[in-house]
Amino acid sequence: MKKIILLLFVCILVSCGSVQKKTTTKDSDYGFIENQPIKLGGFMRETKYAGYHRKFFSSLIGPEGQRVQSRRLGRCCAFRDGRLAFGTGFLDKYELSYNGLGKPVVVYVDLYNFDRPRAPSGFKLKE
Repeated sequence: MKKIILLLFVCILVSCGSVQKKTTTKDSDYGFIENQPIKLGGFMRETKYAGYHRKFFSSLIGPEGQRVQSRRLGRCCAFRDGRLAFGTGFLDKYELSYNGLGKPVVVYVDLYNFDRPRAPSGFKLKE
């Protein structure tokens, strides 16, 4: 019985570890091009993901745990989406930087749609 419990415990630990590894994407374009924005939802108040973008950016860290600074650069890039009230949405651009990053990078964010976000290449999410 003890062996079964120990085996279950080890399986749970291994599966939890594998979930955390999936929080950073291996796709070098994710977030960095208009066609692959980070989908954070939450633009509309009182929706399920309202304000989630703040949580996402505050949990973003550099590859060695550096604190990431994020700055909204503004709205850009209209896209068609029939699920939206007027059939069109806009992406937002954010500048990300941390100590040791030579030059800040710009990411594209979709605040209308939500898909389990991952950290863009070169970043991690706090565990």
